[in-house]
Amino acid sequence: MNLLIVFLGGLLLILFFSNIKKAANILCRIIGGAFFLMLYNRLIPFIPLPLLGVNLISSAVCGMLGICGWVLLILCRAFL
Repeated sequence: MNLLIVFLGGLLLILFFSNIKKAANILCRIIGGAFFLMLYNRLIPFIPLPLLGVNLISSAVCGMLGICGWVLLILCRAFL
């Protein structure tokens, strides 16, 4: 796990210094995905859908893919 974090940190560092606008866009999308998942989990008692965990991977999927990522996470949680 530590090797993965170091690899992702190095990749983000290279991306950050090569193109700061793209790095900021990726980070904002991940933060937006995390916010959306937290909002979704707050509304779960009123909606008959499965609960989704909020972590870095699910936030990145939800943030990068948008609605498609959100649907993908719900389908994975429901059927796997």
